[in-house]
Amino acid sequence: MIRIEKWVIGAALAVAIPVLIPVIKESIYPLAVAGVKKAKSSVQLIKEEIEDIIVEAQFERMQQQFDQELIITDERGE
Repeated sequence: MIRIEKWVIGAALAVAIPVLIPVIKESIYPLAVAGVKKAKSSVQLIKEEIEDIIVEAQFERMQQQFDQELIITDERGE
């Protein structure tokens, strides 16, 4: 009995799959496109955030060097 049920299920899937594949493809494609767009947007945002962090760190380092030069200049009396 169980063997017949498996055979019936297999036959039903064999008939249904060719019909379901185009439907599934049409449903998943827009989701995949939207997912790729969202991923690209997220990557761009992360890239901009990293660039901002780098620029801020460079500015702070430059400011510290400038402040250090001012201190040295003041100590020399120049």
